[in-house]
Amino acid sequence: MNLPILPPLEDLVTWLNVREEPLGVRPGCEKVIIWPQGRPRRAPLAIVYIHGYSGTRRDISPTVETLAHDLQAPVFFTRLAGHGLIHDPHRGVKLFDWKQDLKEALAIGHALGEKVIVIGTSAGATLALWSALEGLAADALILTSPLLVARQSGAFLLQMPLLKYLVKALLGPWMSFPPQNTLQAEIWDCKHRTDSLIPLLALAQKVRQTSPRHLQTPVLSFISPQDKVASAPAALHYLKQIPSHYLNVVELLPSHDQDYHVLTGEALSPGTTTFWLDTTLNFLRQRNLVPSR
Repeated sequence: MNLPILPPLEDLVTWLNVREEPLGVRPGCEKVIIWPQGRPRRAPLAIVYIHGYSGTRRDISPTVETLAHDLQAPVFFTRLAGHGLIHDPHRGVKLFDWKQDLKEALAIGHALGEKVIVIGTSAGATLALWSALEGLAADALILTSPLLVARQSGAFLLQMPLLKYLVKALLGPWMSFPPQNTLQAEIWDCKHRTDSLIPLLALAQKVRQTSPRHLQTPVLSFISPQDKVASAPAALHYLKQIPSHYLNVVELLPSHDQDYHVLTGEALSPGTTTFWLDTTLNFLRQRNLVPSR
């Protein structure tokens, strides 16, 4: 993957805002850069965050923000195509669109810092893996509940070669789920077009079909064995093909999420944020990406 050309660092925020404004993005869901000192400056380390499917950039907040603050690192929160829109969320989304989002996010990450940590949740974790498999350089991947095989009812049908093209006939033009609380209702696309299911499953398939045996990027992954959204056995089977020197897998049970999928963050798992942060910081120290205490 070739990375896009970006404007100068001091113009990045304006450039992002100009591109986001015509799309009708819900407040709080836009792509955003948070600078540690409130002003644009390239740092030794930067963070890129990729949210999950139907989530937006705050789906595990304030976990990523706290990590960035602790490391004094700039952080870029992307917004995957179709997500966080006021009207017709997920309509017409293609895997190509998410690939472009991924390339943009990595380009911004490298503009922000000499080293880049990519953090992803659910399908965002799958995209983070895909970026490494496709040769987009990152110094570490932090994956929470990577989605390699979907467990939702009916998902197995959509993963069959022919039936996946009948997604609208099977599920209708819209899909929805009841939010567990008001914060999830605010942050997630709780009702959206079914168009995006095809690229979601295509993404998972592409990653599954690409061996990670030669991956040389340090990977820390948080997984719940009780995950009702993403198959934990499938994720573990895949991740354990990564050379053991580069892999750390941590079992984490969410504090509130009924689906055992969103494993940290104020919205669904506030009780695990400290553990997630401590584990991640220790991992980064062990990999010499941040100074030891």
